[in-house]
This record gives sequence, structure tokens and C-alpha cells, in this order.
Amino acid sequence: HVVYTTGPYYDHAGDGDNGFNDINAGIQVPSYILIGISEIFASVTGLEYAYKRAPESMKSIVMSMFLFTNAGGSILGFCFNSISANPHLVENFAIVSGLTGAATVVFYICFRHYDSREAEELKKKTVFEKETQKPGYTDGEDA
Repeated sequence: HVVYTTGPYYDHAGDGDNGFNDINAGIQVPSYILIGISEIFASVTGLEYAYKRAPESMKSIVMSMFLFTNAGGSILGFCFNSISANPHLVENFAIVSGLTGAATVVFYICFRHYDSREAEELKKKTVFEKETQKPGYTDGEDA
């Protein structure tokens, strides 16, 4: 939005004989920092979940499918590049933001039960391990 409210050409920058607006490229730094942080959170969480929940023989396939969905997101971004022209940049980012918000709601509805299910499985595993431990047993670390 700042690009279109900064002079001297406002929302007609770069059109025809017009030059560009007087705006510093550093205005983009905060958005790139946030994008980097979100990529770290999403990639680490997704790959960890894929690794923990996949059967031993399918770990690499499941993680590659996770990364393939990232590629699909990038392809979708390239599709929106065709409408990324002055003065439609704001609409482009509004559409992408709306689609992301809708996908977030659908994702939450579909997968909200996994946290409680995983907590129950962990609780059962902990109870099972306590029941199977024999008194006086050491695993060799205390010796």
C-alpha cells in the first residue's frame, strides 16, 4: 500500500514515461523476515511430524510428499504472477491472503483432533513402559 501512496507518481509508477516512486527498498525487509520465520516453523514442524508418524519403510516417501506440497504452493504463487502488475498488486496479495485464511480454517477443521490423539497415544505408551519395567532393572547407564 505504501508504494501507491508515495510520490511523485503514486499509483501510476513505471507506466509509460513515468518514473518510479521515491521509496526505499528496505521497506520490504520486515516482510522477508516474517516469510523466513514462517518457512522455518512450517518446514521444521511438517518434516518432524512426517518423520515421527510415518512407518520406518516410508519415512522418505512421506517427507518427500510433504516437500511436494511446498512445490505445489510455489506453482500456485507463479500462477498469480500474471496478475501482479500495477495497480493490481494489492488485489493480488488480498486474494492470496484470503485463500490462505480459508485454507487455515479448513486445515484446522480437518486436523484438530490429532493433538489430543497423539497425547493419548503418548500417555498409553508411558503407562505401558511403567508397567513393563521390572524392579531392580538397569539399562546399563548406571553401571
